[in-house]
Amino acid sequence: MNPMEWPSLEELNVWAPMPAGYGYKLPSREDVPQLIAAIEKWYPGIAVGAASGYTREQFYEEKVVLQGDDGRKDIAVWMYMKGDQLVGMGSMEREPDALSVYGRLMVIDPDHQGAKIGSIGMAVMDGMGLHRGAEFLYLMVTMKHPYAQMLLERRGYKPIGIVPGYDQEMGADGKITRIFEALYVKVLVADAGLSHPNPEDQTPSTKALFEFLFPPRALSLEQGHHPNHQRLMQHIPSHAPSA
Repeated sequence: MNPMEWPSLEELNVWAPMPAGYGYKLPSREDVPQLIAAIEKWYPGIAVGAASGYTREQFYEEKVVLQGDDGRKDIAVWMYMKGDQLVGMGSMEREPDALSVYGRLMVIDPDHQGAKIGSIGMAVMDGMGLHRGAEFLYLMVTMKHPYAQMLLERRGYKPIGIVPGYDQEMGADGKITRIFEALYVKVLVADAGLSHPNPEDQTPSTKALFEFLFPPRALSLEQGHHPNHQRLMQHIPSHAPSA
């Protein structure tokens, strides 16, 4: 098995089982037009911005693993099905040299959002860590829908920053604006496996930010020793509700 190899459909069903009646499908080239039409219907704002490639057939041909491919492409898309009906999709990008996975996009048919399939994409990302050796998982998340933020926090992802103007989006009125998004991460290596920054190598701004995000670690570094055997994100405040 190659490092960071994409899972088979059988593995997906073990890593992230779908609710009864739902399943996964790896898109074929013939599925792409239907998939594009569904994404555009469920997420009209996708017409512009970083995810707009999912509305173009050439994007899938050049960058996305499709049925019959050899699996070498670094972007995967899985269709979420209920019987023969397409009810959602999830996509992620692997970065093999960094052992990282980026959660690119998940869109669910509004008629099926109560089926609790919204956390499927995060479970698949976790599986890439548990079974494929990924050490860092991250996503950029809209600040318009707290449900997505809560799902991530319940699964152990931590917000470490808010990025102004990262992406652009088209509103219902057709106006295009740049938007704020939250950066969520999950680090899957022990704290002892991280190279900690030297306070002397930081500007006052980066030092203040580090101390805000990681206060116990920053104090430990000032005192000349490193904390061990803790997750990197352990000390970031989490506002996740109880499950």
